[in-house]
Amino acid sequence: MCISGPIEIPRQTLLGDPCPAGSRIKPAILDDQHWATAAELCASLPWASTWMGPVCAQLLPQMVDVAVMCSTPAPTPPTIDLMQMALDGTLYRIPNTLLDWFVAWWKVNNWNTYCECNPVYTPGPCVSQALVTHLVTGNVFSARTVIVEWPIGHDWTAMSGRIYNASGGTANMNFDMQIFDIDNVFVYQFSGVSVPVGSSQTFTFNDALMTAAQRHAAAKLVIQAANNSTPSITQNGGADLIGYTGPCVGPGTPSTPPSPDPIAAPPKPDLPDLPAGPVACTTSDLCQIVYAFGLRLDQVVKMLQLDIDVDAHTDAIVSANLPIDEFPSVEIPLVPPDYQIGPTHGPLTGRSSMAVSGLVGLSVALGAGGEGPLELEGQPPYLWNRGWMSILNDDGMLAEKRVTREQYVWLEPAMRLANTFAWTLPDGVEMFATELLPL
Repeated sequence: MCISGPIEIPRQTLLGDPCPAGSRIKPAILDDQHWATAAELCASLPWASTWMGPVCAQLLPQMVDVAVMCSTPAPTPPTIDLMQMALDGTLYRIPNTLLDWFVAWWKVNNWNTYCECNPVYTPGPCVSQALVTHLVTGNVFSARTVIVEWPIGHDWTAMSGRIYNASGGTANMNFDMQIFDIDNVFVYQFSGVSVPVGSSQTFTFNDALMTAAQRHAAAKLVIQAANNSTPSITQNGGADLIGYTGPCVGPGTPSTPPSPDPIAAPPKPDLPDLPAGPVACTTSDLCQIVYAFGLRLDQVVKMLQLDIDVDAHTDAIVSANLPIDEFPSVEIPLVPPDYQIGPTHGPLTGRSSMAVSGLVGLSVALGAGGEGPLELEGQPPYLWNRGWMSILNDDGMLAEKRVTREQYVWLEPAMRLANTFAWTLPDGVEMFATELLPL
């Protein structure tokens, strides 16, 4: 049983453009980005989760920009040769072609869920509109009240109408007449036209004011008004549309084409189900491996600092073939097992330093003033505020330690790198420092 050649993807024949006016994300879709999970990607093909289960488990979630996806028809998934990928050993590596294939099928299967065709407008006649009135409440500082919104024709030479301030009012009314395109984008307006009580005023949009492109884009007329009065009042405003001159294409009736037919899924390959993949560890396993490697690396660094023979421990450290819980423990001493006493320096006072070299450590003892103003419980007792000591080399400080005991042996792994011993002691405190040297 085998499959020869690539999987061909049959597509149903569509009569004409499935979305002649383009497509868009559905208004009900609130999020225009979506994470397509491994389970969603694999479910895009009815046979993928069983036949390609081990591969599906390795797919990473993919971010899909739904707005971009909906701006075009559903994509045609790429043609791939699963047989050849299995033969050359790339199927389990999730090459980009395979991932793109799954993402494309997800888009095919979810296009109708997230997307729709733009409405198509069938042209109609260019007609006038009868008088419409509307109560306007407020004052000159209030927001304008929309009197009417009319779909209008386009490509005319001129379009005329009237605005009314009905009798019985007490103040002038200010009107705005605004034209928008089919996508509700502002095109042109007359603003702040004042009409006295009991009067009307004619307005005309024509080719002297608007370009041919603006008149072609015209799709909606919005007329709104506000009372030109300091106190808030209520009075009637109105408007009508007299008509058009010159050639005119009517506003038309919108209709939404049906969603495109889905693409037929390819058949299941005539191959046995894929066996479990070579990946046999989880993310937690990988984290443990990295952590264990870090511990081994830290041990190697310490041995290098102390001139310990790293080769003698190589077999124990390089044990990647063992399970994590069977990694052998390598005991790394902080310092060589013994040292000899060197010269003693002191009494040391105040803030100063001296040159040192080749040390294993330092033995420090407090002299006069060492008892301190405060002792805390400990064995030996903890001495409060007795100063600081540090070791340095030409690159900077290697280590620092607070002086907290009457006598202390300081064995620091980096001590052999130090060429300076420094201290800072309170007034009246003396300290003696004895060098500890390697045998």
